Amino acid sequence: MEEKVIFFRQMSERMGNYNLQSAAAKYADHAKSLDAEVSLIRGIILNGFATKRTIVETDEEQPQ
Repeated sequence: MEEKVIFFRQMSERMGNYNLQSAAAKYADHAKSLDAEVSLIRGIILNGFATKRTIVETDEEQPQ
């Protein structure tokens, strides 16, 4: 996914160099959107939000 973000940014720059502003804007929007998704996924992986509830038992669930 990170490679796609880089690719979209490169394509945006290239389209801008060819004065294709509409295409450049679309690639820039795709890069921005995908970069937000990458950041969200990275946060979930690093902070464990997706698995925290399934791994850590609450006091009520622990055997006595």
